Amino acid sequence: MPGMSGAELHRQLLSNGHEVPVIFMTAYAADEEARTQALANGALAYLIKPFDEGELLCAIQRALKSESRQGD
Repeated sequence: MPGMSGAELHRQLLSNGHEVPVIFMTAYAADEEARTQALANGALAYLIKPFDEGELLCAIQRALKSESRQGD
């Protein structure tokens, strides 16, 4: 994304009170610190490309469940 990383966007959303389900997808497998930080900040998943479609589907299911719980 030009001008802002996914992690920066996630932090911006959180700081503005927008707690939306977030799934990170990246090609940077070696960045364990970014993964740890994203998950600590509430990301539901941190997928490293190439990832299995089953992993993505599970992450999407968790996101949908998370959204339905927030609506209660």
